[in-house]
Amino acid sequence: REEAFGTIDNSGNAADFADPDGDRTVNLMERALGMNPNGRDSGKLPAIDAMVPGFAFTFTKSRSATDLTIVVEELSGMAPNSWMNANGTTELSDDSHVDFQRFRFTAAQSPATRKFYRLRVLP
Repeated sequence: REEAFGTIDNSGNAADFADPDGDRTVNLMERALGMNPNGRDSGKLPAIDAMVPGFAFTFTKSRSATDLTIVVEELSGMAPNSWMNANGTTELSDDSHVDFQRFRFTAAQSPATRKFYRLRVLP
């Protein structure tokens, strides 16, 4: 926070849930993914991995965000409070970058099952 905003305070543009660059990704998620909270950089956002059979997507994790955990969650219905840990596997897919690692989540589901997925950042 201090490097990006010049303060350690969780307030204003430096707040965890602020979005000063207007890219619709809050600071906490940007820090976890290794993005720039002051610039629109979409290259580290989760992306569908079409090279894997079934449903899979990749996401990054900043090497410096050692105090944060990224969890993949799923939602089967439309009830807003029914998110749960996703049924699938998360594996390290690329460890060659200095600043971040890339992971692949592969869902354990049949093609007929419809679900929503999200990343959740935990301190």
